[in-house]
Amino acid sequence: YMPTQQPTERFADIDSDKKKRRHLLLQAASIKFTENFRQWWKQGNYTFRFQVDGNHFRIWVSDDRRIEEIELECRSSSLQWFFSFYLVLITENEYDKRQTILLLDEPGVSLHPSAQEDLLKFFKQLSEHQQILFTTHSPFMVDIQRLDKVKAVYLGDQGNTQVAEDLKYRSAQPERNRSIYTAHAAIGLSISELILQGSTAVLISKPSDKYYLNAIKHLLISEGLIQPQRELLFIPAAEFDGIQAIAAIVAQQNKGLPYVLFDDQLTGKNLKVQLANAFYQAEPDKLIDLEPFTGFTQADITDLLPGQFMADITTRYLNCVDVDFEQSYQDNQPITEQIIQFSQEQGVTLAPDWETDLALRARDRIIRYPKLIANDNQTLKQWIELFNLFAA
Repeated sequence: YMPTQQPTERFADIDSDKKKRRHLLLQAASIKFTENFRQWWKQGNYTFRFQVDGNHFRIWVSDDRRIEEIELECRSSSLQWFFSFYLVLITENEYDKRQTILLLDEPGVSLHPSAQEDLLKFFKQLSEHQQILFTTHSPFMVDIQRLDKVKAVYLGDQGNTQVAEDLKYRSAQPERNRSIYTAHAAIGLSISELILQGSTAVLISKPSDKYYLNAIKHLLISEGLIQPQRELLFIPAAEFDGIQAIAAIVAQQNKGLPYVLFDDQLTGKNLKVQLANAFYQAEPDKLIDLEPFTGFTQADITDLLPGQFMADITTRYLNCVDVDFEQSYQDNQPITEQIIQFSQEQGVTLAPDWETDLALRARDRIIRYPKLIANDNQTLKQWIELFNLFAA
């Protein structure tokens, strides 16, 4: 047994000097790390403080919104993930100058989309010294400016790993298409952000409706009948919650609520009442009915086009029946319901996406043969009135 001895004055001074030096080193490291970290993490203005207490090493974090210090382990999982990832990679990149290959599986999966973009920028810096390969299902981790570096990997028919030779869709290979979808989604996100700025948005009920409206827009502009100052963008949004969410995003981009074009079905009428009493109370003029432009009730977007024009396209579409749809078509009545009823009578099962197929056929025909409608003054007058509302 050795009795506890009091440290001599000399050893006490040495211990005090070591503590001061350690404190200065920790303070310098905290400041340096905070400065470097802020270059890559843009989700907050964080300040780090390193503390050594006996055998314990603690990291305290504060930010410009919460000035009180909180231990790192009590902060968000995304901050913890990026902190540890950043620290390890920067350390390895600084002290290990050998050429290495870094393999990562789903990096940044817990990060906010904008933080994933920060991580992608971080990878670009690291790639100057290391080769980085990572897998992801997130479109925010795809650099659309370097799509030549992106490879779609999927499971082949024999259970082996396949690498797509390009990023094109091929419907005969569903697994390949699923893999490539991430890259296509990344492109769509980038394009949508650019298009929304400075565009006049019009919300519609079905994806097929945008093909009709885009075809009408194309014809009116090409014939010099309208000259919109802003791009007209048609966005499908069928339900109240969907319209409210999209309208909020568009309003933030363009400082005004988008137009909403309703069909005359019962659901469309009810939806208009809901919006007029809620989100669109201040701008009810942006809720537009179809009936004034079709001349009859229960109409949908399809009925904006001349009835005989759509009847002819429908006959060509339903070429598997002996009776032409044109023979049973009745003018000035909703054509969609007539098509459904005719198909049932003829024993034809319509495909789930038949409305989209029909809309694509109509669009292509209008673009290829505009004179089929360009001489229909009554239809053109209705279209011009409708599109002038969007420009108001």
